[in-house]
Amino acid sequence: MDEKESILIVDDDESTCRSLTLVFGKKGYATETAGTGQEAIDKALEEISQNRGILYDSEVVDAFLRLFIEKRFKFESPLGEVATT
Repeated sequence: MDEKESILIVDDDESTCRSLTLVFGKKGYATETAGTGQEAIDKALEEISQNRGILYDSEVVDAFLRLFIEKRFKFESPLGEVATT
């Protein structure tokens, strides 16, 4: 059985998440949503580690990046460690 391609939708507006879930569901995608910062980080990192696509609210991502830089978080990728500083 083929697995559906999956999209993680990150937005703090439930209506936007529902609308995008319907749109992408009709196109055959499995969707998952995140509405809070922590939930988005957890799910996004899990999705990234599974090489899945992410549709995001650019303002939320910008806020995450500022937080990551402020906290001096480091990420690991298959290519090696990536620092945000």
